[in-house]
Amino acid sequence: MTLGDAFRYRPDGVLFMTSTAYNQIYGAKKNNVKKSKFYKSFQRNKHFPNVLTTTDEAAHAKTRKVLNSVFSAETVQSAEAFIIKHVDRWCEIVSEGSTEWTEPKNVSAQIDFMTFDIMGDLAFGVDFGTQEAEENPMKAIPETIHGFLKRLNTIGHSPLLGLFVWLKPLGLDVLLQATAPKSVKDYYKFLDSSVGERIKQEDIIASRKDGDSKDIRRDLFHSLYSSKDPETGAPSFSHAHLRSEASVLVVAGADTTAAAMSAILFYLTRNERAYKKVEEEVRSTFTSVDEIRSGAKLSSCRYLRACINESQRMSPSGLTEAPREVLKGGLEVDGTLLPAGTTVGCAAWALSHSEEAYDDPWVYRPERWIVDPATGVTTEDVARAGSLVHPFLIGPGNCVGQKVAMMELLIFVGRVVWRMDLKAGDGKEETYGGGQRNKGWGERYRGSFKVRDAYITLKDGPVLRVRERSL
Repeated sequence: MTLGDAFRYRPDGVLFMTSTAYNQIYGAKKNNVKKSKFYKSFQRNKHFPNVLTTTDEAAHAKTRKVLNSVFSAETVQSAEAFIIKHVDRWCEIVSEGSTEWTEPKNVSAQIDFMTFDIMGDLAFGVDFGTQEAEENPMKAIPETIHGFLKRLNTIGHSPLLGLFVWLKPLGLDVLLQATAPKSVKDYYKFLDSSVGERIKQEDIIASRKDGDSKDIRRDLFHSLYSSKDPETGAPSFSHAHLRSEASVLVVAGADTTAAAMSAILFYLTRNERAYKKVEEEVRSTFTSVDEIRSGAKLSSCRYLRACINESQRMSPSGLTEAPREVLKGGLEVDGTLLPAGTTVGCAAWALSHSEEAYDDPWVYRPERWIVDPATGVTTEDVARAGSLVHPFLIGPGNCVGQKVAMMELLIFVGRVVWRMDLKAGDGKEETYGGGQRNKGWGERYRGSFKVRDAYITLKDGPVLRVRERSL
């Protein structure tokens, strides 16, 4: 560890920015930490634990085991058709069905709508239709989720967090629900109604005696509902627990993916050389857009995957430090023994912009992810770059839906690049997502996509001009 690799960001908390520290804190090996009280601030009440908010290791392991089976290879593959449907619709809407360049448009909200509709299909069996132009009350939900998480993230980093968590089961939960802002109430209303309706459908199917399964929608929610405790044979989740786990699917299944997609389009349209290379790769690999689906052919597009990796490095979809609390006996991190009760973590944005790990951390260079004698990039170089970029975390707390998320990103970028021509907007619209000279320190550099931490990543932009590809 060198000077600057550790930072005391609160009286009882230390952040680190080395790959060694990252593995010691989050790695799968038993590491004498647990999730900090930060996550309890996200818990609706004591009756609504889920795999994200629980700090009990045994409870987390039990739920995670069920979720691992839910996100099976079969379930992941079944998600593909829904992803393709909504991605193709996004392309049609954004291009306006024209081979002429559109006016500059901020595509941030349209990306939010697309990932929200995908999540609705996968998690609730409902196409919310927020991409369409018609009036739709569901269009307010993505922004409602952002407001909800901003509020909870502020509480989670408050110096009064300990008192807040202690008071929650003693009556504070009831008070908070009664006095919650409209955004929070709207979010809970959306969640309860969506899950409640789906539970009714599943209850009816489960009550049948004839075994008829022709209308069963075998999506993520069905897998959650149908999962059984291997020891008792009882349902793994109560109805209340289903509602709570569905909340995780909403956030992880929509917002983080939308942030990643926005960043990718920003960097590709601001780096012409990278854009031309990925365009050439995609359009020479596939003979039609229908071929662009999960499988060996899409996986063979190394430069496409490198562009995704580099975008996630420069503008991570999860900026937070994912705080962990050191348990009794302490924890040694980078040669320093930290006492029990210390909050530790590694902030993704700081890690991925380390000037010691990357010679040019502010440069969008997908080539750093591809071993190639012609560019001088070695296996060791790629490993070093990857040691500090973990968009899905590692260890027991990693993202259970990461295979679905990566499928979504590959299909989205592949189909967008194959179907459309893209370029950055111009004029004053160019500032969305990029830096602005009149902003404060850290917000002036125009070469990086600006993101903000609210546990999820908040963004605005990019502004693009697009047209349908002429074939």
